[in-house]
Amino acid sequence: MFSSFFPDILQRLYSLDRDLPLGFLCERREYISAWRDLPAAVFLPRYDLIEAKLIDEVHKAGRQIMTWTVNSARQMRQLGNWGIDGLVSDDPQLLYQTFHNG
Repeated sequence: MFSSFFPDILQRLYSLDRDLPLGFLCERREYISAWRDLPAAVFLPRYDLIEAKLIDEVHKAGRQIMTWTVNSARQMRQLGNWGIDGLVSDDPQLLYQTFHNG
C-alpha cells in the first residue's frame, strides 16, 4: 500500500495507476473528512482521532480503517471491539498478547 498525509500525492498516484492500493494518513482532526473524496481504499487516522461512528462510516463506504500508533492494551481492545481493520504499534509483543490470550 502506498500511503500519504497529502491528498494531492494520492490523487497523482491514482492518476498514474488506478490499481495502486492507496491509504490516506491523517494526523489532524480538521482533515478527517478528506478521506471521503480520495481514491484511497484505506483510511489511516491517528488513534486518538478515532471514534466508533467513524469506523462504521468508513466501513459503510466500503473502505478499511486502520490506525497508528497504539501502545496501550486498553486502547487496542477498545479499537478492536469497535471493528478497526488494523493497528500499528511500537510494541508488537503487547499487540500480540492483547489479541491472543493464553
